[in-house]
Amino acid sequence: MLNIVYKNCGSSWVVMLTGDGSLGYNEENHDIETEREFFSFWNHGATKGEFEWVTNEKGYFWTTPENLLKAYEGKELFRLLNEADERGEKYCKNEKGGVMPTARGNAKKIVSALTQQSNIMKFGKEEVYLYSFGSIFAESSESQLEMSEGAVSVKQKLAHLLD
Repeated sequence: MLNIVYKNCGSSWVVMLTGDGSLGYNEENHDIETEREFFSFWNHGATKGEFEWVTNEKGYFWTTPENLLKAYEGKELFRLLNEADERGEKYCKNEKGGVMPTARGNAKKIVSALTQQSNIMKFGKEEVYLYSFGSIFAESSESQLEMSEGAVSVKQKLAHLLD
């Protein structure tokens, strides 16, 4: 089952998708359900950006509240049309607006039911490894640094001032 939460960052929102691996993993070892859900959001206009994987099951993308609602409207529209087609019905034919008013209403309910989380991205061993810290080391040994031109001139100036 997929978990969707968002963080309101003012005019932009970050949406976090977390899968459970129930559909398996792709060749890059990413959760298939999470990947499919992102592609659905992307295809319905929620974002034009990239999906940032945080772990093999979790990732996020940036959007606006308007684009997220628009994407849910599109997703609901096609869900309703597909379900009607599977039942052999012509859903809302000859009705003003067709199925779109129902899709809009469903989308508003879905977005209002989403969980807003302020701590959507935590840093820690189990949560996020967005940034990897490399090793910090000197290019030269301490004795080589003492012999460098800069260090020698500073030593000479200090010695001259102290005399």
